[in-house]
Amino acid sequence: MKLSILFLFFSTISYAQYKTSPLLKAESLIIEGDMCEAAKLYYNESKSISLWDFDLINGLLTSLECNDSLKIRYFIDKLFEIGAPIEYFENDLSQYHFFKTDEWKNIKENKPYFNRDNDVIKAISEMIRIDQSARNSDKGYERADFEVKMKLDSLVRKNGFPTQKDLGFDYPPKALMNGRDFNVILIHQIKSRPYGWGEILPKLYKDKKISRRQFVFLSAFIKTCDKIQLTCFPFPAENVVLIDNQIYTCCCKNAEKINNTRRKFGLESLEMHFKKSLFKMNSNIPFRIGKEFPTFSPGDNKTLIKKLKTIGIIPYNPK
Repeated sequence: MKLSILFLFFSTISYAQYKTSPLLKAESLIIEGDMCEAAKLYYNESKSISLWDFDLINGLLTSLECNDSLKIRYFIDKLFEIGAPIEYFENDLSQYHFFKTDEWKNIKENKPYFNRDNDVIKAISEMIRIDQSARNSDKGYERADFEVKMKLDSLVRKNGFPTQKDLGFDYPPKALMNGRDFNVILIHQIKSRPYGWGEILPKLYKDKKISRRQFVFLSAFIKTCDKIQLTCFPFPAENVVLIDNQIYTCCCKNAEKINNTRRKFGLESLEMHFKKSLFKMNSNIPFRIGKEFPTFSPGDNKTLIKKLKTIGIIPYNPK
């Protein structure tokens, strides 16, 4: 049997090769209120690696909070390079006076061009069409998954694994969601070959072909000999849920085991991730930090709480 072209590109690696990113330190600085130092970290990191959209947004917001004109322009240009639309800045960041100035007017008139008609987006759009057509009809989707696999292998062989420089900036109000749509393709590919992707996914993450957020989310679908559990809940891949205003999360040995695995992959602890989510809930600045808590209706309570207890999930009661 021939191996997928993805296997030729990505092989098994040691956990020891991962290092904690300075970007996680920048997020910690944000919740501590040290915006200028965080902006400096984002700026310095972006000089050596390509930052993901959420890191670029955080870099821009810390620069705006710090009123650092040089860094503001720098991060705006970086976001324009991956196709961030003018509407994102003028609508989502309208609380900042900068986007009403002549300087902003000059920047947007001379913004870099992002080609949303590139070959990668075209290929992925075709994969999405095949994938969704099969799932929206009575036909079996195994053949569709195989057809998508062949197209993805061909795309990787020709262009490398698709990253944000190809997919562009996600902005739902303008239906610019290529990256999120691509995640749907990846989920279905992983489900069809969970052990194969158990080898591929960590290597993609190490090589910065997928973001740390993608890695955590998609890791819930892979299978490996040494189980990789990065979140308290497998589906959805979350660390906390909210039921009738009561927060539920994992604790004790289960949390310790997850933290050890997260550390191996250079990710923050569950406790720090929780702090970032609380910060997101209480901040009026649209940082891309943490996640909103999934909420469940009262009708789900008895069954859900009973299930949570079986996997070591308990109510969170701050001391």
